[in-house]
Amino acid sequence: MARPPDKFRSRLKQLLGLKRDTSGSLSPQLPPIVVEEPVECDELLKEVHPESGNSQSSRARVLKELCEVVAAKQLEEHAVEALWLAVKDLLQPENPADVRHITLQFLTSLVTGQYGSLKLLRAHFFKVIEAHNVPDDLMHR
Repeated sequence: MARPPDKFRSRLKQLLGLKRDTSGSLSPQLPPIVVEEPVECDELLKEVHPESGNSQSSRARVLKELCEVVAAKQLEEHAVEALWLAVKDLLQPENPADVRHITLQFLTSLVTGQYGSLKLLRAHFFKVIEAHNVPDDLMHR
């Protein structure tokens, strides 16, 4: 069962460090300390996992919103592996092109933001992208 979108959006805003100011607009919240704690991904994984009950398009929409988070914030240990396992089914050729494109965009953001902690996954992602032979996705690879 999918969570209400308001809870997810508020969780996403919390991860991005955004808060509402007195005028009602979103403004960045200054972090109280310089050292940043890794982002916990348990709730986020529930939204994008194939067994979440969410449709492919809603999972892709969540991935699109998460691109900024995974590119800018440090994720907890093993979160990259867990996210990959949760979204790899969305790259299948039988899925709609927009879902595959958003998933490729998400993986690009994930690799960019977590590059320092990828280790062996760096080579795995390279092989996945190299083996992805869907002509419609060439621009997004």
